[in-house]
Amino acid sequence: MKLTPSQQLILDVMIYPETFQNIKEETGLHEGALRDDLAQLVDLGYIDVREPEAPNLHPRFYDLDHLHDFAFQATRDGLRALKMAVVRTKT
Repeated sequence: MKLTPSQQLILDVMIYPETFQNIKEETGLHEGALRDDLAQLVDLGYIDVREPEAPNLHPRFYDLDHLHDFAFQATRDGLRALKMAVVRTKT
């Protein structure tokens, strides 16, 4: 799958677990667009959902209506996809 520019921006700031608010501030994306991109990236396996107070723990479920309650981190596959997207834009 080809990553959109906003998805690339999101993955670029998620090497370590980040809260929804931090991602929003660092990317400058509107909340609705960020929500949609995060949901798609989670579904693709490019992002892991984490507990914000214990980033090594995965929650049993996450709620798209309450993304402020979670942290997110790019997966190995997500970082590979980002790397491939960057390589494609440079050529």
